[in-house]
Amino acid sequence: DRRQRLLDEPRYDRFRAHDGLRFDWSRLGEKTRHACAVFPRGYVQSVNSPSDFRAETGETTALGPEPSPANPTHVPTPLSILYADDALVVVDKPAGLAVHRSHLVGREDDYLIDRIREQTGRLLYLAHRLDRATSGVLVLAAGKDVAASLGAQFMQRTVAKTYLGVCRGWPAADGVVDHPLDAPGHPDPKPSITRWRTLATGTLAVPMGRYPEQRYALLALEPETGRHQQIRRHLHHLSHPLLGDTTHGRGDHNRLFRIHLGVHRLLLHAWRVSFAHPVDGRTLAVEAPPDADWQRVFDRFGWALAVAAPP
Repeated sequence: DRRQRLLDEPRYDRFRAHDGLRFDWSRLGEKTRHACAVFPRGYVQSVNSPSDFRAETGETTALGPEPSPANPTHVPTPLSILYADDALVVVDKPAGLAVHRSHLVGREDDYLIDRIREQTGRLLYLAHRLDRATSGVLVLAAGKDVAASLGAQFMQRTVAKTYLGVCRGWPAADGVVDHPLDAPGHPDPKPSITRWRTLATGTLAVPMGRYPEQRYALLALEPETGRHQQIRRHLHHLSHPLLGDTTHGRGDHNRLFRIHLGVHRLLLHAWRVSFAHPVDGRTLAVEAPPDADWQRVFDRFGWALAVAAPP
């Protein structure tokens, strides 16, 4: 029958080149949850490991992750702590790490909230959130009362937040995006405001389409509200999408940055956050230095001085 024919066929990753199919399992990372090779017939055969990956040419096969080792030896890199006292901890969140469990991030086995609790030995609570793809300043509270106090500041918009972003094209020197946004499960758009300043501009002498070179800009972004993927969606609305944004951005420009700069991440970074300390009321300003991917971008465009000035 059809299922038996699938099992009898050779593995996809061993197909001959002239069959029009090449697959290299080793190119999938350890955390890969799903991959598809799509062919005309549309039949799906679920598998759990490379050895199960068999199907007929002209079919669609869904791949699951490789089995985890019985005794994994991977130890997560410690999070960089930017500030800590008895009431709160501020960390530099790396790009690609989900902050907490959510149906929006799927099934993961590594979350920032678990990692920082284990690292510090403290029961910490999130005061706000960052998207998994975004890096930078993240504030955690050492108690529910402190978390509620910090959360109130974010809700009342008294927290000053400045992000760094790299966008396609050259927007105006400064401006405001006032464009309502909805959220998953909440279809009614709510008021959403993001301010931006252009810190620097640059070009890459790489032809694409009808343009002999490509324009990019470094932005300082200040969201006044905190809607779902607000900065990313607002820059898409401006027709100046962020680099590395696989949802709202431009795939051709994302590929250009991967090939020519070695940058495989979203170029959005929670750079500076300033708020009133929840215990003594003093102003606390915290800055997260951009990571190595950002430094490569700064070096390529000569933008280092643009982010060296004090706030």
